[in-house]
Amino acid sequence: MQNTNFIKTMPVFDIGEFVIREEHDDDLANYFEYYSNPEVNQHILCAIPQNIEEARHDFYYWKNTFKRGDGAYFAIARKDNNKMVGSIGLTGFNSYHKRIEVSYDLSRDYWKKGIMSKALRKICDYGFYEFKVFKSNQQNIGLCIFFARHCI
Repeated sequence: MQNTNFIKTMPVFDIGEFVIREEHDDDLANYFEYYSNPEVNQHILCAIPQNIEEARHDFYYWKNTFKRGDGAYFAIARKDNNKMVGSIGLTGFNSYHKRIEVSYDLSRDYWKKGIMSKALRKICDYGFYEFKVFKSNQQNIGLCIFFARHCI
């Protein structure tokens, strides 16, 4: 179900040396580079893109969740050079049950540095505020943060 009451521009979140921001067209090459890594992709339910065109299809599907009103998907980028090193987002918004899914991926080079734990906290707060999902999902958020801290 679409959320027609949320803001029309994507916010930017500061998480230290990184920023969570809207995905840009020029992020595609970086997305393909890290997303096609089998170690990264083993935790993702999608097929590994075999070429840039397959990656483009996935990239634009997630990028357009905000325009569709189905959620919001963001790039995680380094502040010093704006390079996309991961993504995080909310999708599958269900206004009746007040639920939304959180999904994320991160370049193998940045695992176990606390980046995803910080990103999860920011995006979950955004989801609670913007999409008005039930805060009773907090224990699920805790599990996600535990996984991010210990696995990626």
